[in-house]
Amino acid sequence: MHGRVLVVAEGGHGPLARALSAEGHEVDTRLPAEALGPLPDVIVVVRSGPAAAVLASLERRAGLPAAPVVVLSGAAPPKERASLLRAGAHTCLRDPVDPGELLAAVAGALAVKRGRDAEPEGEGLTDPITGLGNRRLGERELDLFVARSTRHGHALAVVEGGLDGLDEVARAHGSEAADAVLRDAGARFARTLRSGDVIVRWEADEFLMMLPDTDREGTHRAAERLRRCISAAPFTVGAETVELTASIGWAGWLGEDPAEFKLRVDRWLGQAREAGGDAVRPGVTRADRAV
Repeated sequence: MHGRVLVVAEGGHGPLARALSAEGHEVDTRLPAEALGPLPDVIVVVRSGPAAAVLASLERRAGLPAAPVVVLSGAAPPKERASLLRAGAHTCLRDPVDPGELLAAVAGALAVKRGRDAEPEGEGLTDPITGLGNRRLGERELDLFVARSTRHGHALAVVEGGLDGLDEVARAHGSEAADAVLRDAGARFARTLRSGDVIVRWEADEFLMMLPDTDREGTHRAAERLRRCISAAPFTVGAETVELTASIGWAGWLGEDPAEFKLRVDRWLGQAREAGGDAVRPGVTRADRAV
């Protein structure tokens, strides 16, 4: 699988370019201070500072297809690499990098890029009610997050939130009112998350959120914030307001496949609903509730 690869580096990128060209890729090189120009299939960036700038530039280019970014992060500390991954980097490799490892990372990034390009733009990946990603996108993103965690050993948490009482809203006020509540709830959940997290509407009144590089304590706190963002203010339904709560289930990845991981989160959400709603399962500590 060959593609257009852009190498962004201050210098010394000759061996990288030669290895990529020998594999059949079309290679271009730029200095970090130069504009990216037309987007290639994959971008390889040397050092974490230029990589952060490239990722920020890509985020600003709304409406253009994203190019996966492979970062050669040198001796950057784990927190710095985690920050790059949260910002959207496909993967971080140590530098100097083994040529075989670089070629494998570029091949994986190309596969992701072409898989995304194969989707008709905007079709089949967006929930029509909330404007968030839908279950199809969620399944794909969960697969990618688990694959990355498997490859690099990064922590990964998944949180599932379900609205308590949405059926009653639909019965009392109609489906359009229930849809408006769903949109508002999705927006509240999304505002509560970090920029590197992913949220989709999974089904009915349930939203799935993927939190990369988040440990148990951090997920505790995030789950509690997500619970509170729903109960913190009433929802507007026509000329009236209604108060709703959320049941939240969460789990940290333990090495299982995506389907088993999701089932474990489902079980915790079920326990939160069985507790009467407005609950987080597994439970949070008193210190977590104070945050």
